[in-house]
Amino acid sequence: MPWTDFVTDIALERDTLLRAMPLMPATATGDSRGTLDVAADRAHAFVSAHDASMTPEGCVALLRIRPLLFGIAWKILDLFHEEAFVQAGEKPKAKRGFRIDDKRDLARNLVGQPGFLPAEVWKAVALTYDGTALTRHSMVHQRVWVDSSDALVGTDSGGGKLRPVTADEQEALVHVALRLVDAAELQALDTRGEGDLRAQLDRLKDIHKVPLTGAVALTRVPELTVILDPEPAGGGYVFDTPYVRRRSPFSAAQYCDLVVHFRDMPGVSLRGRLEDAPDQQMVLDPDQPPDWLSR
Repeated sequence: MPWTDFVTDIALERDTLLRAMPLMPATATGDSRGTLDVAADRAHAFVSAHDASMTPEGCVALLRIRPLLFGIAWKILDLFHEEAFVQAGEKPKAKRGFRIDDKRDLARNLVGQPGFLPAEVWKAVALTYDGTALTRHSMVHQRVWVDSSDALVGTDSGGGKLRPVTADEQEALVHVALRLVDAAELQALDTRGEGDLRAQLDRLKDIHKVPLTGAVALTRVPELTVILDPEPAGGGYVFDTPYVRRRSPFSAAQYCDLVVHFRDMPGVSLRGRLEDAPDQQMVLDPDQPPDWLSR
């Protein structure tokens, strides 16, 4: 599992970014939870609002530390590409390892696509890495400043002004880095992770120029609890996915976390994602749940 070493090596950087700019934004409207009692055909929901001023995102804006987070995210991106190149059989030209210029060349040529990333996503990631390298280099050599819009402005070796990296692009790069670490750890992209990765890369489209589809930004995901009663004649608990989706107070949400409670089995519950549920009626056995649910 070569990606295990990469995930271990950037654990501190990953933790720093997650604390400062979590993948699930704390500036969303709040916690959205609902309950659907199937026997009573009754649903209700509540939303709790938060003060966004003291969230991690609010502190990042207040302290103006986006450039620091950008630098940390770029380091993760750099090591991610290096691992991808090694796994593709590339050898460094220098004794000390890969030079950044060499890695940029490989990235521009789209070498080393990991099996868990679609081709167009890898292309956008690789070209974003290449397209932000000079800004990162400018930071290392202290030739960078933040303008009035919080854009990061660097200079090249000749003193010329580089294309500013906007505040939104800096934040998007952080989330791209975190999504890539998640994907490397699992060596897979689930539906939510891929949709959000595409959405974050879409925020960086002026850098990588790659058209992407399927972008779904992951913001606050509601949680729906479904209460089921046993069948009168025994034989399990009927879960009717079309009915649950129709009666859910979050029917307009792209994603929804699911908790299934069994009225006659206190303390026993199953968890999953409503979008993963087969679009049909089925009988659940709490002791042998289907693959899309777990205890």
